[in-house]
Amino acid sequence: MIEKLMCQLLDELDFGNVYTGTMQLQTSNIINMLVTGKQLNGEPLPDVVKESMVNSYLSLKEIDEPKHIKVDALKLPEKKSWGGGGAKGQTELEKLNDRLFFICTQLSVDYPSRQFKSLSDVLVTVGLEPDAKKMFDLAIELIR
Repeated sequence: MIEKLMCQLLDELDFGNVYTGTMQLQTSNIINMLVTGKQLNGEPLPDVVKESMVNSYLSLKEIDEPKHIKVDALKLPEKKSWGGGGAKGQTELEKLNDRLFFICTQLSVDYPSRQFKSLSDVLVTVGLEPDAKKMFDLAIELIR
């Protein structure tokens, strides 16, 4: 909720200006009231109360130029590119396929004459070979 509040408050600023001030990131029931606009009893939060509460979480004033950070040194992301930009997480299917590939690769080391292309291939070998069962159990422990 604190992130949501900060996004709401910062969205009201003119990003062409430079600001100095403080930001409080500690969460509390007040955060929920500020985000929802409602008091704990469900009634609307009066604007005067909201303004005084907001000032304890975000207190900024506009200045002509920053004291510590040079604007030319900053490269801020454009709003359209916000949303990660990092590597995509694996889907559940990709995770399962990677685990199956790991198990098949490990079993292929000790049983090179067998083809391991599916879970069925693994189960047949594990059922026929006692040592394969031990290896399978160890592989399962490693991927948990």
